[in-house]
This record gives sequence, C-alpha cells and structure tokens, in this order.
Amino acid sequence: MQTQIHAVPNTRRINLACADLMADYDQDTQSAFVEICVDYGKSVNKAIMQNIVKKCPPPTADRQEIFAAWREAAAIEEQRKYAPPKKIAFNRKRFEPYLEKLGSDAKLEELFLEFLRERVG
Repeated sequence: MQTQIHAVPNTRRINLACADLMADYDQDTQSAFVEICVDYGKSVNKAIMQNIVKKCPPPTADRQEIFAAWREAAAIEEQRKYAPPKKIAFNRKRFEPYLEKLGSDAKLEELFLEFLRERVG
C-alpha cells in the first residue's frame, strides 16, 4: 500500500525525509504537522520527526501528543546545538615543531592536560 501526503503543503519548513515520515499518518494527524510548520512557523527536521514518530507512532496520533512530542524534540535539538563539542581540535601546523620533539600526539595531549591542571587547579 502506498502512503500519501494529504495535508502537507509545499513549504521549505518540511524537507523530503520529514514529508516521507509524515505520509505514514492519516490526514488529520498530518494537519497537526502543517499547523506546527505553517501556522506557527516552526521547522521540523529529520531528528525531530523521528522523535515524534517514536512518541506518537503512525497511522494516527492525537494533535496534543504531536505538539508535546515536537516541543520535547525541539528542546533536545536546541540543547544539542549549544552543547560544547565532544572533541577539541587544534591546527596541526602550529604544533608541528613541538610534535617532532615530543614524539606523538598522545604526549602532546598529556602535556596539555598537565598544563591545564596546573593553570586551573
């Protein structure tokens, strides 16, 4: 059986991957997505849509549950956006003269951590 998108208009706030996930819902549920995207001017990316699908599985979902799942997923995305990076990167060219003397990146990392401990603590 082929799914259809009934209520989702042509909008830049809904990408193809999201529209494909929305197509698994009935027309009334799709209207809730339209309301989020068009009426409220909010964006729905794939990660947010996957969270909504997990919380409110197709083919039908209550409008309030869709909005609650969207708010929760959007808050998670916002936190992720401003979270500090998991890795710190340095320009290798600036450290090249020292790497030759230290022998490895691991040794440089060890010295950098030692420097931070002395400086901060």
